[in-house]
Amino acid sequence: MGNVTRGYRAGNWVRMVVSAIALLAAAAPAFADGFIKSPELLNRIRAGETTSQQVTEILGPPVRVEKFARRQVEAWDYRMHDGGETVIVSIEIDSKGLVSNVQRLRRFGP
Repeated sequence: MGNVTRGYRAGNWVRMVVSAIALLAAAAPAFADGFIKSPELLNRIRAGETTSQQVTEILGPPVRVEKFARRQVEAWDYRMHDGGETVIVSIEIDSKGLVSNVQRLRRFGP
């Protein structure tokens, strides 16, 4: 009888963990770090108009930030699906905190 009780408790523990993970996933924001869910969201980002704070509100946090001191910009990199391919989207933020450029970069090769 002892083995049956241990198996039952282990089953309950596993169900509790799976339920907790499902609840956390449901409470997660609409974006995953660095992944743009829809091209329509990217269309809301406009060079010379959109601030870095607005970029974060619209797209969420980037997957990577790279600073270019000479050009006085930061490149915020995101990923997005476009036409069946994964595309890197690089959004440049100038020293005033405004978007200065948006580029879609397709990777070729492995």
